[in-house]
This record gives sequence, structure tokens and C-alpha cells, in this order.
Amino acid sequence: MVVSNQAGVAKGLYSKQKLAHITRNMIRDVKATGGKIKEVFYCTHFSHAGCECRKPEIGSIREALELSNATLQSAQKAFFVGDTESDILTGHNAGCTTIFVLSGREDRRHMRSWEIKPDYVARDLLEATDIINERKSSQVEEKKTTGLNRLSLFVGVQHKRNPLKQQLFIRYENPCHSCFRWCRAPQSCRSYL
Repeated sequence: MVVSNQAGVAKGLYSKQKLAHITRNMIRDVKATGGKIKEVFYCTHFSHAGCECRKPEIGSIREALELSNATLQSAQKAFFVGDTESDILTGHNAGCTTIFVLSGREDRRHMRSWEIKPDYVARDLLEATDIINERKSSQVEEKKTTGLNRLSLFVGVQHKRNPLKQQLFIRYENPCHSCFRWCRAPQSCRSYL
């Protein structure tokens, strides 16, 4: 799943339609490389709006979990991958295992001053995927005794030069324009593109 702050919509820098177009391209590119994105959740509000969906708040994660019929407690078995302090705080606030990727806007120098540190640091999303796969492999063995049965991946990574160009390797469905996220049955939505 993708969780991203996109205040550029509220600021008038780009429209929801442009963001939807960029998202479709991202999903197409991810699918072309064998990846899948299950859902995309955007906060398009101003940063000072004080909404629950804007990272580091966890409203978008709650919504994602509810759509999967999961509780916030299940986020403890999930990974949150991001390239900013806000991303790491979001994952931490939700109880996820956090991975800070160095291919984004912030680096180790920034991380030194953070009160909450990530659980892992990765050079890029590919290395973050390796960390997740290693943990997942070790948890398969653990599952036999602890009952662990599910891992999710929330990504908040942005491209250095283009904050709308996001890269990841997860599962996708279809666009829904009324709720401005990716949902399972967009054809039944009145606002389907």
C-alpha cells in the first residue's frame, strides 16, 4: 500500500486529475516490473490542516487496515518504508517496523537529530525489499510457534527530483475517483474515471 502526503493539490500546484494520472503511470511501471500495489492513499490537504490522514498521523493507515478487515494491532506485523522523518514517525506511531531509505529527500545527517530512529536503514527500495524478505523468511519459521500470518508494506517514499514519482514493489487494484484512492470495485463507483 502507498501512503503519501500530496499537499500540492491543496496548494494548486497540480490537480487531483494530474495526481491520478501520475499514480496510474506509477502503477503501470510497477506492474511492468512484476510488482503490485494494493491501494494508494493520499492526503491532499494543506500541511497545517491538522487532518488525521496527513503523515505522521495514522488515519490513512487505519483506513488501509479497515479495508483489509484488519486492526491497528496487525500493523505491528507490517513494514513502513519511507525517506523522511515524517514517514518514520508514521510507521512508529502505527506500530510498524520502519525502514528509512536513503534514496529520497533526507539522509543520515538528518536522521541524527530525529527523536525516533528507524528500525532499519536501506540504500534504496530494492535493499528495503531485501530486508523485508529476510524478515519474512525468518518469520515463516516463527509462524509455526507464534501464529504470525501476515505482512504488509506501507511506502511513503518520494523521488528526489519529482515528489510525485514514487517507486515500489507491491500489489495494485484500480482507481476510484470519488474517494481518490485505489479500490477493489471501481466500476461500481459513480465517479469511476
